[in-house]
Formats: sequence, structure tokens, C-alpha cells
Amino acid sequence: MRVRARSERRVRVPELLPHPDQVEAEPDDQRSEGGGHLRPFLSRYPVTSLLRFFVFLLALTVAGLAATAPAGTASGAQMTFAFGRTGGNIRPFTITIAGDGSVTATGPVQTLKSQLDPRQLAKLARVVNAQRFSALPQKTLCPDALPDVASQFVIVHRGSLTRRVLVHGRCSARFTKIYTALTNAVGLRL
Repeated sequence: MRVRARSERRVRVPELLPHPDQVEAEPDDQRSEGGGHLRPFLSRYPVTSLLRFFVFLLALTVAGLAATAPAGTASGAQMTFAFGRTGGNIRPFTITIAGDGSVTATGPVQTLKSQLDPRQLAKLARVVNAQRFSALPQKTLCPDALPDVASQFVIVHRGSLTRRVLVHGRCSARFTKIYTALTNAVGLRL
């Protein structure tokens, strides 16, 4: 018995439509009148093969549309950001950056900037995407963090999706890069 090398393995690719020679077509005199120019084509193939073919075309169309979406944000939707601290025995705060760049703060903090320009918003979106914010765990409890230390959070809203990530401690480098970029962008003063 001969064992094939990995490079010799054959991959079976299912055919979307059978070859027209393999399908029996109705004689011309049995075809119904009317129905347009597609009826002879459609009557050659089984319905399941046609459905598979059209699902394949739909998947290609969706993939093509996704590839042409603007970079930086999913489907071109604006990102809004919120970040701050919560818990522990220190007063919480929240800073919100709206889609138009306006900055608002609640709690015992001040920001040097009350408005970000589109370039700064795009830079924040690039940092969030580069650090794969959507793949971060929603809650991270660092083993070396004391229980009375406040947790930091970041909320990103894009289109109809909102994701909140909370980290208690300093063990997530990707989260820290996002949080630092946000604090630097608004000029946070505690």
C-alpha cells in the first residue's frame, strides 16, 4: 500500500452544477410554452444544484462588498469611544468621545481638549483595530491587582455594535495601549 505525501493529497471539490451532458433534458416538444429564455437552462439542472450555485454567487457578492468597505471602521460606520475607571476606593470617571469628535467628561477629571478632529478619530480607530479590541476578553482580572484598586474600562461603539472591556490591574498590554491612546488624545488630567 502506497502512502501519499501531504503534497499529493487530492482535494475533492464539489461541483456546483453538473455538466449538461450528464443531465437528461426534456425533448423540445414536451417543454411548456412561455416561461422566457431561462426555462430551457433551468430545466436542465436539479433544483438543489441551482440553489447551491446561487448561494455561492451570493457569498461572492457579500465578500466583494465587504472588501470594498472603507478601511478603519466596519462598513464605514463611525466609532464612538468611552473610557474611565470604576470600582475600588477612588471616585469613578467616564470620558466620552462622540462620533463628531466632541469630548465630555464626568467625575473628578478634566481634559485639555474638548474637540478631536477627524484625523485624530481615525488614528484612535486604527489603534483600536490594530490591538484587536473586539477580541479582548470582556473582563480581565489580573492576578497581582489589589482588590481596592480601581478597574479601567473602554467602550467602543461602531454602527449597531457596542463592546465594553474592563481590566482590573495592568496585565493586558493590548488594552493598555488602547487606554493610553485614548487618554493622550483627550489630554486627560486627573
